[in-house]
Amino acid sequence: MGTDYALLKRSTLKELLEARGAIASNKAKAVLITELMEGDRVAAAAAPRMEGQTHEFTAEFRARMALFPEPPSTEMVNRLFGDVQEYIMARGPPGNQQAGERA
Repeated sequence: MGTDYALLKRSTLKELLEARGAIASNKAKAVLITELMEGDRVAAAAAPRMEGQTHEFTAEFRARMALFPEPPSTEMVNRLFGDVQEYIMARGPPGNQQAGERA
């Protein structure tokens, strides 16, 4: 997801790590960031490559994240993630849209 974990608070990092099923108590912020980044690398390696959809998803997700005045809660990020996935799936492949049409 390309998240800059260094900008997040330690409590938010703990919530993110715990949401992934890891134990995050009493860990330094740098350790939390390292574990989250390692999890991102593992998830990215396991995920199938869909370059066009990945770029489209990332652009849409970042655009929606920019609307929040401050970093949202973990629950809100997860909900946003799901909403963007549904939106991308509902639109279908980028080649199916007519010229000049936007969803």
